[in-house]
Amino acid sequence: MQMMIIIQARTTSTRLPGKALLPVGGYPSAVLAALRGSNRNHPLVFATSEDASDDRLAAEAGKYGLQVFRGPLHDVLARYALAASSLPGDCIVVRLTADNVVPDGAFVSELAEAFVTSGAEYMGVDPQLSRTPYGVFAEAFFAAALRKANTSAVDPADREHVGPWMKRNCRAATFTPKLAPNENFGHLRSTIDTEEDYRQILRLFENVANPLREGWLNLTRRLAGLCDPPAVRVASR
Repeated sequence: MQMMIIIQARTTSTRLPGKALLPVGGYPSAVLAALRGSNRNHPLVFATSEDASDDRLAAEAGKYGLQVFRGPLHDVLARYALAASSLPGDCIVVRLTADNVVPDGAFVSELAEAFVTSGAEYMGVDPQLSRTPYGVFAEAFFAAALRKANTSAVDPADREHVGPWMKRNCRAATFTPKLAPNENFGHLRSTIDTEEDYRQILRLFENVANPLREGWLNLTRRLAGLCDPPAVRVASR
């Protein structure tokens, strides 16, 4: 199956300005998210904006050998469609976001395999149904569905968040990774959205020997041990 990961990143976040460049595990956090997502040699495009505010971010990604694409700052759906413009319609696009550093190539591979067998046009993660922390997130969809969304979606929320139009208008399914029957991490939070989130992620990667290769499930289990009481998953969006 042909697949392309596209990871979105920007530096103009409001709750934690410049979070994409904050160091985690020795890398800018957005770069770490991209390198982890592609650590099984899946092709990846680092999609940031053409705005001058992201010049440094684009340069940092380039330093680590990432393929950088620059598109609209606020119309993220258009940025994705442009980044995928050369892909055939049946190519699987996996969407990652740079504020989520836990997903890795194994997570991406399992998602893509589940997507292929599902018969769906769009597959996403729901923390409660998928039993994953808020922040262990990815979406898979065909390039053709992405193009349809880009030409059809008019709601600003659909343009900003990429997936909602496809989830509503295409054959959709929910991804459930392979976990032990007694494992449920849906109450946990592993994204970087606030200063508190960032401190938690620093703790999570502290003393991790190889931040690029450590498996997402190992990190998730470690996160569960760090949270006492458990960190809630609710997003401040």
